[in-house]
Amino acid sequence: MNHPSLHCCLVTLSILVAFSLLISITLESRRLLLSATQIFSGPPINVNTQVQVASRSENVFSTLSQPTLAVVIPLNSYGLSDLRNALSFFGSPSVRQVLLLCPESISLEVEHSLRDLILSEKSSHHAVYSIIPRRNSDSLVAAVFESLSSSNSDWILVTDERGLEDIDPTSQELLLHPTSLVYPKGPRGIRLSSTEFLCLSPSSSIQTASYLVPPFVMPTNVVRGLGGNPQTWQEFGEIVSKCMFGEFGGLVFPLHDSDTRENQDWCNLNDSGARSSHISNISSNEILVEDIGRDQPVLSERLTNVFITIFSTLEELRLFAPVICSLQSNGTKVHNLLDTRSGLSYDRMRTGSCVLEFKSLMSVDIHSGFDPNSTVLITLAEMDHRIHGATNIHISRKDLPYCSWMASLTEAEWRDWHRPRLTISVITKDRPSSLARLLSSISSGLFFGDSIDMRIHLEQSADYETTQVVKRFSWRHGSLFVHHRIIHGGLLPAVVESWYPHTNDSYGLLLEDDVELSPLFYPWIKMSLLRYRYGESIGKYPNLFGISLYQQKSIELHPDGRRSFNASHIFLENDIPKFSPYFSQIPCSWGAVYFPEHWSEFHDYLAIRFSEITFKLDNIVVPDVRSNRWTKSWKKFFIELVFLRAYVMLYPNFPDYISLSTNHLEVGSHVKLRTKAKQEAFSVPLMQLPVNGKQILQILDLPGGTLPVAPPVLNLTGFLSTIDALTAVGASRRTEMLKCDMDVRSSPPFDARTLLCLS
Repeated sequence: MNHPSLHCCLVTLSILVAFSLLISITLESRRLLLSATQIFSGPPINVNTQVQVASRSENVFSTLSQPTLAVVIPLNSYGLSDLRNALSFFGSPSVRQVLLLCPESISLEVEHSLRDLILSEKSSHHAVYSIIPRRNSDSLVAAVFESLSSSNSDWILVTDERGLEDIDPTSQELLLHPTSLVYPKGPRGIRLSSTEFLCLSPSSSIQTASYLVPPFVMPTNVVRGLGGNPQTWQEFGEIVSKCMFGEFGGLVFPLHDSDTRENQDWCNLNDSGARSSHISNISSNEILVEDIGRDQPVLSERLTNVFITIFSTLEELRLFAPVICSLQSNGTKVHNLLDTRSGLSYDRMRTGSCVLEFKSLMSVDIHSGFDPNSTVLITLAEMDHRIHGATNIHISRKDLPYCSWMASLTEAEWRDWHRPRLTISVITKDRPSSLARLLSSISSGLFFGDSIDMRIHLEQSADYETTQVVKRFSWRHGSLFVHHRIIHGGLLPAVVESWYPHTNDSYGLLLEDDVELSPLFYPWIKMSLLRYRYGESIGKYPNLFGISLYQQKSIELHPDGRRSFNASHIFLENDIPKFSPYFSQIPCSWGAVYFPEHWSEFHDYLAIRFSEITFKLDNIVVPDVRSNRWTKSWKKFFIELVFLRAYVMLYPNFPDYISLSTNHLEVGSHVKLRTKAKQEAFSVPLMQLPVNGKQILQILDLPGGTLPVAPPVLNLTGFLSTIDALTAVGASRRTEMLKCDMDVRSSPPFDARTLLCLS
């Protein structure tokens, strides 16, 4: 059995032996090694001394053998576009291996991208590239260290998905040509103590850190000898500190006076560290992290719910701090607990004006003292904590940096967290590359511990390659059902029959295979469902039939043809918040969720329309819209239902058309020619995850930092209206067509037979 203490002893012994051998080489090398020893055991030294030591130490090592380097680069689907740039830093002969760590769902895509890059390279030096798939459930840190088993190099360099792009030249050189120091070394670190929580970037001298965040480098044999199973960089730093008999887990490089200081954007609440902040005028049992930087919305109602959070490290608590602070700002009592075996030297964390108090889980019995019916427990999916009868929410550790959208939820919405159940329905035929892209983007989504079922529908004429893409696909977030037609049905039944609700808490995300999703598509859905269908909003939005992930860039329903469209221009002219989400009558087919009552009614409406009981199939229901020509489109008939009922769909409205889905306008049933003009008319940029802590547009970048209570309403041709006005227009057309005296507003809701005067 491997024991951590034995690992530490063996590592220390190997280090001492290595130093003894090197000291015996020459008197000069002895002097240099003694200087090097000062770097990690004594006070900080001057940067110029370190540069000299590094240079001379390399000469000593060159008499033995040229040290080799293995580089570990974690990738996600949105880092693939920068793969060439990320790899461009590692053309040095000292780089023997490059290990590309990626989710299983994109491993084939990574392989193809890598092959293209290698074939296009003219360099005579090529490292050995290895693609290492990892399970989505694994923590990134654990996966990094598991990948090291395939390395036979002297040193390991761990980076993020951008390689060394944002690293200063001096630090790049020190990372790519490491010398005899045995501690992890890099340009970014975190220092924890009883009085400070600091971000460390290169300064005039070497600094000791509690732990480092990528990029950093350290000897391979030392990494393997440490033992343990770190799940976070903080845990890795603690293991290093214990095994090296030191008070720190890594060293931060010095920066030469002539270098430009590194940008601190990597250091924020959504990344691996907190922005450098010194403690002042606070008690010694507090630590300080950066201000959240967003005014959280004040909620109108107070409930009696109690919230409990349980995390395993301070870093995890810090990542979730924006949500906790939002709850506290509205008077909610939050009990924060840390499930750690080590003692706590402080019991509170301050972020701006928000103070987070926390205790050790060992000091609290969570199963008594709380009413489970009014308790919300938020913890990690990787932890087993649960309170019987409470709302238990288990968020994946890897999703913690992206939880800020939850700060907009009310207490009642939190209590309804598990009520909506989403099914993803994919419709495909003979576009295997498009299907693979869509499935990859779905797998890259963040689901925050929720169970999501998936259905894939293959048309009768699906080709062999498309079928193979489906067979290779694995889904770890819920059940997977594959349906294959044996009689060709066409796109209308393929879409309409792809999903049917089981209850009024069932929701269907309908996706054709030429769509691609943002990794943040699910939080947009979840936040919108909880706001407009649950909590204090139950029954308040009966006309809302769905949630679009796509932002409209043009309006297709004008009888004289397609017109460009920008909702923000209309709102600006009418004193409405420019980037407010809005309600529109237009149903989206390029990534949208449909609600159960409305979709069930649509099924009944279609059956009646195709039976021609009320009027002929070619009769026009909606006057003066282009969809009347779409005789084989399901949207033509859904638009009819929407018009008669005054139904609306929620649309995002972020700057620059940034969306949660986009359409690649592939040639298919309704697209016969894929021109550049058409692509530009429909393609929109996807909302991305933050990279290296850089602040980019996110879900809560909304007016007031939350979804509006009364979004503006647009009709089928993109003009401002109201629900009452739309209802009056639809009712008038119904009376005109069917000569029916019953007022649709007083008739049973979601009943197609009553709508069409059949009962």
